[in-house]
Amino acid sequence: MTAHYITELLEHADEICSAPEMNDALAPSRIYHRWGYRATVRMGDLLRCWTSREANPWRGTNEQGHLCYIQPDFMVSGWPAAACDSVTHRLVRLVPRMEDGEYAGLFDMTDSILPHVRKPVCREPLSLPQVIARIAKRPRVIVNVPHASTYIPKHCGLSVPRGEQERIARYSADLYTDEMVPEGCFSVISPVSRIVVDPERFSDDAQEPAAELGSGVIPTRAYDGTVLRNLPSEKRRGKLLRRYYEPHHRDLALSTHVNLDIFSTARILDLHSYPETYNMLGVVGEKRPDVCIGFEDYHCPRALAEALAACAARHGLSAELNDPYSGSVVPLDFYHKDPRVISVMLEIKRSCYMNEQTLEKHEGMQTVRRFVAEATDILYNYPAD
Repeated sequence: MTAHYITELLEHADEICSAPEMNDALAPSRIYHRWGYRATVRMGDLLRCWTSREANPWRGTNEQGHLCYIQPDFMVSGWPAAACDSVTHRLVRLVPRMEDGEYAGLFDMTDSILPHVRKPVCREPLSLPQVIARIAKRPRVIVNVPHASTYIPKHCGLSVPRGEQERIARYSADLYTDEMVPEGCFSVISPVSRIVVDPERFSDDAQEPAAELGSGVIPTRAYDGTVLRNLPSEKRRGKLLRRYYEPHHRDLALSTHVNLDIFSTARILDLHSYPETYNMLGVVGEKRPDVCIGFEDYHCPRALAEALAACAARHGLSAELNDPYSGSVVPLDFYHKDPRVISVMLEIKRSCYMNEQTLEKHEGMQTVRRFVAEATDILYNYPAD
């Protein structure tokens, strides 16, 4: 949770470190020593370490109940990294170094920690979500970019020659959509081409209509009908899903969970592009607007979709609602279960910002970027119920 809003936390370090109720807010992890010692990590201590204002940010309570710092000189071998987030894991050092340079044994740890009196602990510290809600005000927009990459890892099971793989990957990709993401958003960007793994499909082919046409989560056919591979074995399929599909959806779900926990709302922008010169799977209409705004009433008020269409018009772009594509991504944990998750899709016609033959950007890219930035701002500021 802390890592998602680390920018805001660092920007407000002075406020947090000076206000007792914020300074003493518990950080995400309570770390327990295997023999019962507890180190309670607090926000003020973390921020003093991140901003290099204090060498020993870790404090706990020793056997006498005194507030004390733990000297962070080195890592204990075998410490359970799963007990804390990655930032905490890098910072925590739980066994103090003795004066002669030798390491203290684990059983000597509590004896060698000296009491350190700082200031009275706040009687009513805020929770971490309360701290973040106070300094961030609104949730960041989560931008899902599943199809921008053209990277094809080796040994992914494709049977066509490498040069053909790269050609298909470039023409299949939503090129440059990763460059459209405005600053200040959470970006969830797939690292591989959609011809390797398509994170926008259901992982179970039985649930995915496109799988019958060879365009399931592990595609067997390209957009132009080219055979990419035979059906993968269960072993290869599972490996690809674990490596590329599951992390993408885990990041998307985690970002949604964090924003719901803190702000009771989450905003998702599902960012795509589509070709004007040929059809791709998922087309539900015949129109070819500059911008297709996809949504479902359960997860996006129609007024918001119409506001985004008006935004497109201000930038000289035509727009249609749910035509030629419809819907928008929502993590399955929340799909049609939690209306606090607002999700809207933007499908940008590729000819608006690139040459579809050479695949090079043109001057329209700046217009599209300005539109996406304003659309994101509208989504960011849309009032929660």
